[in-house]
Amino acid sequence: MSVVELAIDFSSADSYLAFGPTLDLVCDIDAELCLHPFRVELTRIDHVDENSSVEMRHQFVRNSYRELNVVRYARVQKLPPLRTNPYEDTSTALKGLALANKSDSTLGVLYAERIFLSYWHDSKFDIEDTECVLECLEEVGVSATSNQLAQTDLTLIREELQGKGVIGVPMYLVKGEVFQGRQHLPWIRELLT
Repeated sequence: MSVVELAIDFSSADSYLAFGPTLDLVCDIDAELCLHPFRVELTRIDHVDENSSVEMRHQFVRNSYRELNVVRYARVQKLPPLRTNPYEDTSTALKGLALANKSDSTLGVLYAERIFLSYWHDSKFDIEDTECVLECLEEVGVSATSNQLAQTDLTLIREELQGKGVIGVPMYLVKGEVFQGRQHLPWIRELLT
């Protein structure tokens, strides 16, 4: 069976928008999906003025366009409105993904689906809360403790992924190739069929 590996961060709208189409792809071609936690730092720039650096103004324009694109892609995928301020620390939830993957990559996928839906569509869901994360793990059949969650080391996972060429999210690892972004799904399909 072919394997599609995908590095994600739950606070990344691009990761969330890649998740559904990736699930569709692996189901269509009977491949296994293995999700990897990869924390990224998102920087929000709310405004710029004449005193802002050129770099900051360019970043503001890129962020604004990216946010517009996220809204468009969410609409195309018929998703309800997405969270508007996704800048929390997702480390605890990513550690939960690592624990779920230890049990079974399928449980990792189920857990990620639960976290993505809760995080992006339920404004009351606290992705930084250990109890919320443990509850999501329990819902998909993974028994874990707060100590296990706290002791999970994302640094080792990150270093291993960086060694394979991962620099951001969403990034795919397929047959020794690295692809950044869901726009490469047709190419990935071609590689695997």
